[in-house]
Amino acid sequence: MSANEFEFKYGDTTVYTGMQTPEAFPLSFTPYPEKKIRSVEEINEIIDYPGRIPARSRWGKETILNQGQRSSCNAYMAAAIWMRSNFLATGVWVDVSPEFLYMHINGGRDQGSMLDDGMVFMTDNGMCKKDLVPYQAYRKSELSMEALRFATQDALNQRAGECYRMPTDSVEKCWASLVSCLAGRGQVGLAVHVGNNYMRSGTMAGVDRGNGNHAIAGDDLVKLNNNPRSYEDFAIDSPQSWGTGFADGGRTLITIKSIEQTYRVHALYGVRSVLTNPNELSETRIR
Repeated sequence: MSANEFEFKYGDTTVYTGMQTPEAFPLSFTPYPEKKIRSVEEINEIIDYPGRIPARSRWGKETILNQGQRSSCNAYMAAAIWMRSNFLATGVWVDVSPEFLYMHINGGRDQGSMLDDGMVFMTDNGMCKKDLVPYQAYRKSELSMEALRFATQDALNQRAGECYRMPTDSVEKCWASLVSCLAGRGQVGLAVHVGNNYMRSGTMAGVDRGNGNHAIAGDDLVKLNNNPRSYEDFAIDSPQSWGTGFADGGRTLITIKSIEQTYRVHALYGVRSVLTNPNELSETRIR
């Protein structure tokens, strides 16, 4: 690890994380409803359904994002969640700008941001279309006042709708809620800790202990064995934000071990719908 707390190297490649630790546990969204938690058997049936299209088949490598040399993982997680949620709702892929979100939650500095701040901004203000903000921009001053006004108005058409905070009663219940959300065609946002083990991730993510310094999306479920008996027998398939050269073509599987520490520090999230009307409000946001 370098002097920059969010800069890491694997091989000859340098990547960035960017998640700051909150002083208190965030409570910006309503908890994931217990009635939406599915049984292990039901989730297994959903995964095994013959007509089901896995995320890796539905979305190709061109949808794997790369946050570049910015500590903008929260914004890239939010963008990955929204674009997939919107596609599932409309059948149309719309590229949005993580940079627009990041420049509004980082205090004008490229020094990371709070995961919860990103989720709140995605729900209340949204993200403008990708071509309205330059790649790796991180200050609002990098746009003209007119361009910023136009992007801000456009972003209201690309917001998260039904967004929940996952429970903290236990890591098992948190994981059950996450995999249930994915089984119901939702998307999830996770906090993980990146260290030497994570940097060596391949098909399965390496696990490092810590409070969490990286935000990632999850868009699918994979069974870890043929006969799941608990929620821990499911892994979350995660599109990373470091391009296709990392891990398994830009993806890696996340297990419950990756959130055993982080779920108590950062709220983890599930998104089940999108808002494309500026006058709509999310009923799950606590304002």
